[in-house]
Amino acid sequence: MKFRYVLADSIQKFIEGSTLEEINIGCSSSQVIRIMKNDQIYFLKIMENSVLLLEYQKLLWLEGKLPVAKVVLFEEENGVFYLITEEVKGYMLSDSYYQSHVDQALKVIESAFKQFYTIDIKDCPFGFDLQSYLQNVRSKYLQGLILDEQLSSNVKKRFGTILHLLDYLEENQFFDEPVFSFGDLSLPNMIAIKDRLSGFVDVGSCGIFGKWFDIAICEKSIRRNLGEEAVLEFYQILNLKRNGCSGSVPLRQHWGWEFMWELPQK
Repeated sequence: MKFRYVLADSIQKFIEGSTLEEINIGCSSSQVIRIMKNDQIYFLKIMENSVLLLEYQKLLWLEGKLPVAKVVLFEEENGVFYLITEEVKGYMLSDSYYQSHVDQALKVIESAFKQFYTIDIKDCPFGFDLQSYLQNVRSKYLQGLILDEQLSSNVKKRFGTILHLLDYLEENQFFDEPVFSFGDLSLPNMIAIKDRLSGFVDVGSCGIFGKWFDIAICEKSIRRNLGEEAVLEFYQILNLKRNGCSGSVPLRQHWGWEFMWELPQK
């Protein structure tokens, strides 16, 4: 097993005698290792970035509020951050199983949104403002972690590149009802067993943000993993209309979401 970073002593001690497997899902500057130890599974995430400190803090805050991975060990040494968590048992909703069990996936997604809306943002210490989000996407683009080819054909035809789309969104900022947002509610970040939600992973982007952002990201991920018909069912289970309204309540507070959800997340 080749590590990109020198391991802290406490991490090295924890993984002694374990079976290790590197996990390569999505684009990230972190290294993720699956640890099999004493018939238990853990995950080690390593980053040369304080973003992992924030994820650790969010996991602690979310304990008892949402089903998230339990923190086993956190360490920082020489500017490198290490986080070990227990496994959230189950399968990602992007697993091939759910392509033939779309009804179960949608039931899990419905449960996820219901749980988000129970969290009172008055006590949430984590902000997630639009400007910071756009700057983060710009940084990922400049690092080559996301590509212009990930844009849909219609958006690419209008804007050409992610940078041009970012410029447009920054110059035409919009506002939305603040709620607790997961921040990257794509199907790989929801873990389930059949139609029951086990928990969430990769919580580093959560915080207070616009209500419809999770819906936007989730729709995009559903379309990619489960197909267009599943998107229509997704809006039905949330009692929302894709054309922009649910009863007398507007679905999108501003047309800006039409392009926001085109930004690649990974």
